[in-house]
Amino acid sequence: SEHRQVRFFVEAFDTLTGNQLDSAEYTIYSGFPESYLDCQEAQCYGTLVATGIAGNMNLIPSVPAGSTYLVAVRLAGYYTWYFTEQVGYLGAARSDINLIESLAAGQDKVVLSWDHTSDLDLSVLAFPSGAAAKLINYQVPSAQVGASTISLDIDNQDGTRGPEAMAFQSLESNSIYEIWVNFHGGKFTTNIVEATPASLAVYCDDCLDEAGNSRSGLVTQVIQIASDVPAAGAAYWKVGQWVPSDSSQLQWQTCTNNCYSG
Repeated sequence: SEHRQVRFFVEAFDTLTGNQLDSAEYTIYSGFPESYLDCQEAQCYGTLVATGIAGNMNLIPSVPAGSTYLVAVRLAGYYTWYFTEQVGYLGAARSDINLIESLAAGQDKVVLSWDHTSDLDLSVLAFPSGAAAKLINYQVPSAQVGASTISLDIDNQDGTRGPEAMAFQSLESNSIYEIWVNFHGGKFTTNIVEATPASLAVYCDDCLDEAGNSRSGLVTQVIQIASDVPAAGAAYWKVGQWVPSDSSQLQWQTCTNNCYSG
């Protein structure tokens, strides 16, 4: 069994339209570092194991079973998406990936994904400098906040049918923008989060990550942790926020304490 090869198949889709992206290339690496998002050179992703074309059933690569791999999905005009996959000894490995088109100047985006049928709702609580706070969600799907525009791009009531996304245009560097997720009609519980954690991918055109590094594209992916959820459950999860920095760029901060309420 130690030499068993397992087929590794990827399908890629446009996050907003749901259209299949058959020309995306995926590259599979072993021995990858924890900080692969910071890599600027291909060789620091690890050891190249195999490559494939998303959706191509005739050329599915195979990888040795019993290992965890880093996969990079690339397509011109879209941001590269990275994910890790543990490949077992039984059956083929398959992943469906949503890609985000490259952002224009001044654009930012967050994408919420969850693999269960409950309704999760993205919300933005904006605190513009010198003005009243505004809430943007499925009830108020678009708002002008100072010089900025915040809009609900996609609203899904079932996570198995696709993600939810919020788009931002011209966010002001002296303001704060909190990102929240509401479990509509229910609560996050340790059992739900342990079995099917929700995740939020954060993208920007020009911002700082938590370490103060300039970013353009994927900033981070925040994944729920079951041990963070209160024993009684909670209806609201604060994922993080964009806050002012010492430069003219907003900086992303992931919530790490008291992130659940309600």
